[in-house]
Amino acid sequence: MLTTILYSTSLAFHGGALGLGPGPAPGPVSTPCGLQQPLDPQLGGASYDCSESQDTGFDAGNPFDITVVTIDGKPVEKDTANAFWVMREAAAADGVDIQIVSGFRTMDEQEYLYMCYECCCCNNCNLAAAPGYSNHQSGHALDINSGGPGVYSWLVDHGSEYGFSATVPSEDWHWEWWGGGPGGGICDIAAAPTGTLDAGACEAITGWTQDPDTPEATLEVHVYFGGPASDPLAVSVPIVADLERPDLCDPLGSCNHAFSLEVPLSLQDGVAHAVHVYGIDSEGAANAELSASPQQLQCPAPPLPAGVRRLATAEVIAAWGLSTFWRMLRVDQAELAALDEWTALAPAALLVRTADAPQVWWIDAGWRRLVGSPEIAAAWGLDLAEAQIVTDEIVDQWREGTPMRELPTLASVDGLTVYLIDDAQHGAPAGDDAGGSDESDGGETTTDGDDDPDTTGSDGQSVPGGASDTADGCGCASGAPSGWALLAPLLLIGGGPRRRR
Repeated sequence: MLTTILYSTSLAFHGGALGLGPGPAPGPVSTPCGLQQPLDPQLGGASYDCSESQDTGFDAGNPFDITVVTIDGKPVEKDTANAFWVMREAAAADGVDIQIVSGFRTMDEQEYLYMCYECCCCNNCNLAAAPGYSNHQSGHALDINSGGPGVYSWLVDHGSEYGFSATVPSEDWHWEWWGGGPGGGICDIAAAPTGTLDAGACEAITGWTQDPDTPEATLEVHVYFGGPASDPLAVSVPIVADLERPDLCDPLGSCNHAFSLEVPLSLQDGVAHAVHVYGIDSEGAANAELSASPQQLQCPAPPLPAGVRRLATAEVIAAWGLSTFWRMLRVDQAELAALDEWTALAPAALLVRTADAPQVWWIDAGWRRLVGSPEIAAAWGLDLAEAQIVTDEIVDQWREGTPMRELPTLASVDGLTVYLIDDAQHGAPAGDDAGGSDESDGGETTTDGDDDPDTTGSDGQSVPGGASDTADGCGCASGAPSGWALLAPLLLIGGGPRRRR
């Protein structure tokens, strides 16, 4: 895209490079020395064209590939062009019109200027470096209209703020850029995301982020616990900053750039933990750590929920997709021992429903427990679509227990032996005539599925009515699928980060 910006100031300058004067004649110019002046790019209003082209640059005589764009109708190395554009905008804000007279030079152009310098027969006999050794060829040098109103004095006062310096004492139009300045520009510049970590509080980690290049887009945010992004031991959690916040609407131009992340239970232990938050650039450019990041998060341990404790081995936790990072409390031995122990969590969850009812039940050690919502299922790592369809008669074989808790809570003293904190189920499961017990004070409840493996299975889970059921057993139609045939490992991630809206 070629954008033209018209200025009223003419291109007056000191000893113009390439022999440029107030009105150069079009076409090539022959000289007594034999070389022909290369055609100069068009002059006129200040313009930019960010279409990139590749050329051969030279640094101390060594060739290299260089990327050039167009500023003021002149080829300019891309990074130098961006730095110049930022400086030009600052000068324009002060009422000074800065333009480029000469930028990147090809070998043919430099050979011509060097010839003019040696023979003193063209280009006003201006100084020129030997071909291959000019910083115009390396892309760092610009000739600027230093004779324009206020241009030279502005450059002297402010050029260094933008990385530009005058390097040839006899040429006040010759300025070079070797890096530095505030950054930014006009050609293919990706601004880093902006934003703030508003709070690393125990209620939630909150803030906002926006990419100036795509101000309407919602960004991903990476939250690092325990160290910065460069720390291989830090735990990274990606979330999307797409929550609406009214206070963002006016300053950002859109409202949906906020984020909120609950604090993992494992970090609610009274110990200080570093939290670093980064905005992820929408175009894959440099990411940015948000303002006010990092912060120290130090949260007291919440009380252990009431209930019973159920052993959850590492294999079982992995099979369910539960997270010890997000959902495990560290507790002391006495606190954990105060809870009665119930049957261990099964290696996988058996879910059932009937064909004409929306309720999904978790079959848990001979009990059917309602899975109250898709959100609850997701928190436990369950997929409601995997529920087995059975008859009402089969569902009725299980005694109804308490609903599945909204969130799983794990607890451990040493981080090795882990328990699920769950509700006690009172009374014997339906169909359990094998000596199951229930203490009237709500204490430990046990089941003994070994006495009736065809009905409850070794883990107390099965669909009644399998082929081995007898007429005086559960009373279901023969041929119903067995419990083990219905158990399937569920690999969806569960118990992970929750965002508050």
